[in-house]
Formats: sequence, C-alpha cells, structure tokens
Amino acid sequence: MKTLEFDFDNVGGITRLYAVQTSALRRLDTNPLTGLSRLSLYPDAEVVEIPVYNNVLFSEVQSEEDGGSVFAVQITGFIPRQENVLLTSTLERGDWLVVHQDANGDILLSGTTDIPLMFASNKTTGSDGERNGNNFTFSASLPTPSVHIDNRAFYI
Repeated sequence: MKTLEFDFDNVGGITRLYAVQTSALRRLDTNPLTGLSRLSLYPDAEVVEIPVYNNVLFSEVQSEEDGGSVFAVQITGFIPRQENVLLTSTLERGDWLVVHQDANGDILLSGTTDIPLMFASNKTTGSDGERNGNNFTFSASLPTPSVHIDNRAFYI
C-alpha cells in the first residue's frame, strides 16, 4: 500500500512572481531521477519582477477534452497604485512564461513558448476605503501541467 505523506506545515500563497518573455527561454532541462527541471535564460532576457502583495493565487485545473487532458492555469493578483502603469503596460504587450514560488519554497514554471500565458488587467483608481491599482490575471489552457523547477539551481 502506498501512503500519502502529509506536511502539517504546508503554507499556501505565492511569495515571488516573475514574468519571463517567451523569447528569453534558452533551455529547460528535466532531471529524470527527481522530475525537477532547470530553467536556463538568455543573458539579455526580459524578466519582469511583479511585486507580490497578499492574495496572489495560482490555480491549475485539469479537465478531459476531446483531444486529451487540458490544464487551465490561472495566476491572479494585485499590483498597487496607478503609478505602476509602466509595469502593467509592459505586461499587456508580451507573451509570457510565469515563474512563481510559493511559501513552501516550491517553484513552478507556467506556460510554454508555444502557448504562453496571457496577461489581463483591470485598473481602478478605487474609491474611499478601496485600493488603487491593477487586479491582474495570467491565464492559458495548456496540454501539460506547470513544470516544477529545481529551487537549488534557480536564480533570476
């Protein structure tokens, strides 16, 4: 019988978030023993670090379609203040791979060079007592799940 291990210190939430231009990916190597991948980017890679404020969420829902499994990836969050319009306008113009790390230290790469994540933003000035800024979503339907990145070999 196989036993499912459960970690009672499991902590959710994204702590780091990077949007990587699809053309920046040089190589993605997977270790067949660990199943973890190593991400290699070109030296002049366009990488946008997105500030992480509370409630940045990642979800990946698998469903069966006529052509096989589909993984609906969605990353949602908030970029504060309208002054960050340059950051959001850069993200609105690109095709992105998204690298994100959760509070447990696990790192995932979502999106592929063939099917990048699309960025959508909902900007608001807010009103009294409401936040001023941009609610955002990265999303795509992918044929494979997000890739686990080896956090021992990860740096941007």
